[in-house]
Amino acid sequence: MFDNAKPQREIKHKLVHFHTYKHSFSGACGTFYILGDIPLNLSNLRVTLMLVTNEENVRYRTKLDLYENLEIEKFCYEVIEKEFQFKFITLQKDLHTLTDLLEKYREELYNDAFKIEFERPKNHLTNKTKKQVIDFLKSSNLIKALDTKLEETGIVGEENARVLLYLIALSYKSPFPLHALIQSGTGSGKSHLLKKIMACLPKADVMSITRTTGKSFYHYANDDLVGKCIIIQDMDGFNDDALFSFRELQSEGFITTSTTYKDKLGNIKSRIKTVNAYFSSIASTTRTSVYSDNFNRSIPIHLDESIEQTQRIVHYQNSVIAGNVDALKEEQAIDFLVNCTMQLEKLHVLNRFAEKIVLPAHVPFLRRSNLQLQKLILLVTYLHQYQRDRSPCGKILSTKDDVAIAFDLFVHALYLKTDELDGQTRRFFEELKPYLHERNQKTFRLREIRLHFSMSKTQLHRYISTLIDHELVLVKSGTAYKGYVYEIQNDDDIKHSNATLKNHLNAILEEL
Repeated sequence: MFDNAKPQREIKHKLVHFHTYKHSFSGACGTFYILGDIPLNLSNLRVTLMLVTNEENVRYRTKLDLYENLEIEKFCYEVIEKEFQFKFITLQKDLHTLTDLLEKYREELYNDAFKIEFERPKNHLTNKTKKQVIDFLKSSNLIKALDTKLEETGIVGEENARVLLYLIALSYKSPFPLHALIQSGTGSGKSHLLKKIMACLPKADVMSITRTTGKSFYHYANDDLVGKCIIIQDMDGFNDDALFSFRELQSEGFITTSTTYKDKLGNIKSRIKTVNAYFSSIASTTRTSVYSDNFNRSIPIHLDESIEQTQRIVHYQNSVIAGNVDALKEEQAIDFLVNCTMQLEKLHVLNRFAEKIVLPAHVPFLRRSNLQLQKLILLVTYLHQYQRDRSPCGKILSTKDDVAIAFDLFVHALYLKTDELDGQTRRFFEELKPYLHERNQKTFRLREIRLHFSMSKTQLHRYISTLIDHELVLVKSGTAYKGYVYEIQNDDDIKHSNATLKNHLNAILEEL
């Protein structure tokens, strides 16, 4: 009988929601209004209640715990003393119905407050889709096919950077996660590139962070940062404490903090809280210099800021607005790469050539740079897992082609690592030298350069200050009032240095 009665009450009555802090229920004795917050603590249901009677429109207000029968009975008696037409059982039944409705609503609130934003998708691909994905991963020139697919998603240019970023992003699925740092100027396309790379991964595996406090990483649950790709839109949103905790998560795979808590007897005690982490990451910044401990843990990437690349991007933007870009084709390419990411299994890789791969001693942060290159080789092999042979213990075996691909992808990062200038300042300096050479000039003024390169005064001052600090440019003459005249003091011939590094890598390949 009870089972039959409860569904009837739920179907007949409903809770009306005016907004978050006001709800109502129409019962036999009148309209019950619930004002204020509904407690999420499941041990009680204390509410502010207002009853408006049906006939005389009289209002009765009280604070009531709907889980306390004595409080409910007391309220019923108080109302019945003034409303003689009311029956105790009728009013009590209304309050019980209200309790059921509030419990149901509170359960919805509780689930919304504590639910996981995305459930991890299971790899349930149709046989047809799975075959298409595996055939793609078996392509004879998989890196080229991957580059073409990334272009179809809407990433214009950046052929080397987009492939490398995608590989780094999906490395959270492999046994060797990697991290990237994009250093480029404002308006260079960092946000668009990051958005497209994020879209090529399962939504449940991506964490996009714009800003974080110094202590926020310590408050994640134990495994919230396991199996994730973390996208940092701009590292300007990270203070020193946040940068410290983030680089510890990158290197150690966990962070610990000592906190206090009260035991069951009320005594204050200490305990160690650990947050585990296993993730890949891509961060971007417009800064010309980043704290070295964070910089050397990542593979540096500088985007193409040339006029030709700008024209390609402008053409793409105009095509989108004109409706000449197939948005459906872009979405299909993105979905296909998501399926590829999900299809890759977490397998171990063995590189038999590792001992023969030695970087030059002058490469900064040689220990970390060497480890990044070795991991990238393993990652390239991991991507080719449907094509590579297996060792007797089931590990995927790297080939010379994998080493060559990794060298080709990593060499630009090595250029940035070995260069004493950051990517933005280097680009400016390499454009400044031919500008002066064409005009047969040895000296220059800032206004002349600013107008020619169409850059802000602040940006140009930052570049010149960096070049002066590195003794590549000096102040030839002038005053602060009339302006200074600058001269290039030292042409560091970065092209020769890069060529030497490239030849070293080619020599390693020939030896293999």
